[in-house]
Amino acid sequence: MRLRKGAANTQHGIVRFTQELTARVARAGANGEKLLRADSGFWNRKLIARLESAGWLYSISVRLQFWVPEAIKQIPESSWQPLGTTPRRERRRFAQTTLTDGG
Repeated sequence: MRLRKGAANTQHGIVRFTQELTARVARAGANGEKLLRADSGFWNRKLIARLESAGWLYSISVRLQFWVPEAIKQIPESSWQPLGTTPRRERRRFAQTTLTDGG
């Protein structure tokens, strides 16, 4: 885990931050799959392109924009998994999907 310093808008400097992070991980000799998990503030096409070109996997949340509910409707029912087994969570489910340029 690595956190950025200072108080700045999340979009400020994320591409450079990620370049430094991927280089640092490589220098440390990490091998195998590398995964960056980030909140929706990191959703940035340049950042995603750089992660893909570096061979990294990523999981970045998406802000609830106008096209997100329709994209969620397109996820097949078979992709949804239960979130937990407690009674409070019995109806909560999650699904993993990939967004395309069309949303």
